[in-house]
Amino acid sequence: MGIILASIVFALIRPTQQSVVELSEEEIIAKARALGLRTQKEFLEQNSIRHSDEEIITRAKALGMAFVTEGNSHQIEGNQSNSNDKEEVLIEAPRETIEVAILYGMTSEDVSSLLLDKKIIEDEEAFRNYLIQNNLSRRIRVGRYEMLTDMDYEEIGKIITNKN
Repeated sequence: MGIILASIVFALIRPTQQSVVELSEEEIIAKARALGLRTQKEFLEQNSIRHSDEEIITRAKALGMAFVTEGNSHQIEGNQSNSNDKEEVLIEAPRETIEVAILYGMTSEDVSSLLLDKKIIEDEEAFRNYLIQNNLSRRIRVGRYEMLTDMDYEEIGKIITNKN
């Protein structure tokens, strides 16, 4: 009796066979594009941020980097595509002591903006990223601090988090 009942149930609920369609690689890619999908290379090309050489140099300087030629440590390398290009001379700004007041409730964004306004840093976003990457963004302490205009991010971070 069980075998007959099982046969009837299987006949009634037997899964229908679906047809299998084989597609070539080109057909798969065409269908994916029709659905709005892109290759990784296409995605990166469309979404990558392109910076000018000047912007890259500005950001690098803000991070405390220097571009030095072999013969002279006071010169920044210029565009090397032409060996006759003139090299820019790195002019050091005079050191200036500036007082900064960090108030209760200020976020790392607020502090970065304040330091940019006071001309202690040159790139607000780069400094904020430094704080985040070094787990300092939530350790900023309220207070009045004296800073020099030529301090690097590490020195500033130590001061505003009281990590001496």
